[in-house]
Amino acid sequence: MSRSTILAVVTMLVGSLLPLQRAGAQMVHFVDNIRGCEGRTPCYSTITDAVAAAAPFDTIAVFPGVYHETVAFEGPSKGDITLRSHGRVKPVIAPSAGNGVSILAAPRVQVLNFVIEAPSTAVSIGGPLSSGYVIQNNWLNGLTSGAAREATVKNNTFVGAGIRADLNASVIEGNRFVGAGIFLFEGAQRPEDNLIRRNLVRRGGIDLNAPASGNTIVANFVSGSPGDGISIGVLNHGSVNVIERNTSVENAGCDVNDRSDGGNTWTNNRFGTSCGAASAQASATPARGSARATPAESSLTPEDED
Repeated sequence: MSRSTILAVVTMLVGSLLPLQRAGAQMVHFVDNIRGCEGRTPCYSTITDAVAAAAPFDTIAVFPGVYHETVAFEGPSKGDITLRSHGRVKPVIAPSAGNGVSILAAPRVQVLNFVIEAPSTAVSIGGPLSSGYVIQNNWLNGLTSGAAREATVKNNTFVGAGIRADLNASVIEGNRFVGAGIFLFEGAQRPEDNLIRRNLVRRGGIDLNAPASGNTIVANFVSGSPGDGISIGVLNHGSVNVIERNTSVENAGCDVNDRSDGGNTWTNNRFGTSCGAASAQASATPARGSARATPAESSLTPEDED
C-alpha cells in the first residue's frame, strides 16, 4: 500500500472519530451555594460562574437553594446549553432586580425545573438567534419572547404574569396559568404556525392580537378572565387559524370572540357567550344552560381525540 493511500485511510479514520471525541467532551457543571456540590466537580457557587465555564452541549445541574442572580445566556457560545435542577426539587432563581433568566442570541437553550421569580420577568428571550429554546416544568412569573421560532414552552406554572411573544412554529402546551394568560402579538414577526394545546388558564385569556395565520388553539380550558376568554383579533391573514375543542366559560367579556374578517375555523368548542365572527358558528357546541356553564359542565375534551 502506497504512502498516499495510507495517509488517506488514516485521515478518514481520524475524521470519523472527531464527533465521538466531541461527544465525550460534553460536561456536567454543578452549582451549589450551600454544601459544595457534595463532592461533585466541577463545582460553582453561582449559576453565572457555571454558565461562564460552560460550552455548547454542556449541562448545568443546580442543587436546591435560592440563587439571587440573573442568569444570562448571551451569544452563540452559550447556545445548546441545558440548565436544569439536580434532582426533583426545584431550585429558586430570585434576583433583586431585572430578569431571572435572559437568553439573547443563544440558540436552543433549555431551562428545566426551576422556580424563577423576578422583579421584571422570569424569563426574557430576545431575537431570532435565540430560537429553539425549551422552557419546561418551571414555576414562573412571566415569559417574554421576541422573534423566535421552534420554541417549546411546556408543563410550566405561570402565576401573575403569563406569555407575551411573537412566536413562529412553536408549541405552548400543558401549562397552568393563574392570574395570567397567553398573548401573541405582531412584533418583529407575525405569530404563525403555533400550537397552543391543553393549557389551563384561570383569571386570564388566550389572545392572538395580530395579523396571524396557521395557528392551532386546541383543548384548552379558560375561565375567569377579566376580559375575553379566547380572542382572535386577526385581519388580512393567510391560512386560517383553527380553534377547536376548547372550553371557555365564566369570563367577564366574551367567552369566544373572533374580531377578524371571519376566515378562521371554530369547531366543537364549549362556551357560554360568543362575539364577532365566532357568533356565526353557533353550531360549535355551546355550553349547556342559558348563558353560561358551570366549571363542572365544562371539562376539557378527552385527550384521546387528538
